[in-house]
Amino acid sequence: FQFMCTKTEHQKYVQVVRFSPNGEHIASGGFDGKIFIYDGKTGELQHELGSPIAHKGGVYGLSWSPDSTKLLSASADKTCKIWLVETAEVQSEYTMGTQVEDQQVSCIWTPANHLLSLSLSGFINYLNEDSPGAPESIVKGHTSPITRIAASTDLRQLYTSAVDGFITRWDVETGANDRVAGKGHGNQVTGLVVLGAGADGGAGKVYTTGIDDSLRVIDPCQMSYTGKTQSLSSQPRHMSEWRRPSGQESGLAIVTVKDITLLDENERIVSSTPTSYEALCVTVSFSGALLATGGNDNKLRIYSVDGATLTEVKVLDHLGLVTGVCFSPCDKYLTACDSYRKVKVYNTSDWTSAVKAEWGFHNAKINCIAFSPNSSLVATGSLDTTVIIWNMNDPHKRITIRKCHPQSQVTDLCWLSNSKLVTVGHDANVKLWTIEL
Repeated sequence: FQFMCTKTEHQKYVQVVRFSPNGEHIASGGFDGKIFIYDGKTGELQHELGSPIAHKGGVYGLSWSPDSTKLLSASADKTCKIWLVETAEVQSEYTMGTQVEDQQVSCIWTPANHLLSLSLSGFINYLNEDSPGAPESIVKGHTSPITRIAASTDLRQLYTSAVDGFITRWDVETGANDRVAGKGHGNQVTGLVVLGAGADGGAGKVYTTGIDDSLRVIDPCQMSYTGKTQSLSSQPRHMSEWRRPSGQESGLAIVTVKDITLLDENERIVSSTPTSYEALCVTVSFSGALLATGGNDNKLRIYSVDGATLTEVKVLDHLGLVTGVCFSPCDKYLTACDSYRKVKVYNTSDWTSAVKAEWGFHNAKINCIAFSPNSSLVATGSLDTTVIIWNMNDPHKRITIRKCHPQSQVTDLCWLSNSKLVTVGHDANVKLWTIEL
């Protein structure tokens, strides 16, 4: 390469430079809102797009059409434009919103004639060349590590939470998604539970806990936080459905760094049991008779539930922090995982080991655990990026999904059926797996 020339038309920083596919033109976009078109061979200025400027904000993205006759631009003024390069006229304009996070930071015009732009929020906007004005569709996935996942009652929808406090709802069949609106926690979400069924068969209510020491309520029909907030005694670590005797609606069981809190179906605190340890996870049996917690003192504790009164009935030792607990749907088993990489399954009848084999094939701390609907399989997700499917009917048989979330720990998982598993991780991805033994 040999140096040819320096171009000084831009008055502020140049953000993006793109050659046209046929090599005849060069387009540049700058923080001054200007777009210049140069000769692709000589570098000579041909003309400027827009008058007096192309955008009212900095231009962060440019992408040529496959035939090199049009140019897509993305700007901090929250718009994208399609330009007719030869005439320097705007063919189409798209407005993404009015908020700071609606600024457009990049764009692409693919060889297959798909037009996409990226918002500062992380949303991906699909643009239709023949339908200007607004995006045709928007992908509103996560841009931060995902912390929790929960499925709707009919298993057709998933809710996921992230460390930035945002909640996203997903359609299991299509992958379509939307972000929950309204004032949420504004920080890391530590608990996510779906209770009841709505008129459409989806979620009745969605509950979240965050490190702002509060419980908040989401209305799935409005896809928004309701504004109702319940203050907690201290920082919540985990939350589970509080299944209650027949005829009573389910409530919530929340473990904080100080206690175990039970709330009824109206989000009212009905009991608070102080703990001498810091509970990391909680689960309630399907009969509602038992509650189990995992602690930072390497112990698994089981409580009997009488109304809203908890009585400790058993303490089981682990070699590491007990990071996940789960009752089987048949209520015959309780399984727990720990930071020592072990998975243990107990008979709920006498708290003896239900598995004669050692389940310890993870290479790092296990973060999450879940029973399949038929109580035959146990899934675990780990810091080692791996998911392992353990077989209750054949304890020596297992399925290992390595690099389930490459270079990212698996933070939570849930079953949609006996052969469908969903996992989430620090890579901000949601993955659906088919499990075949």
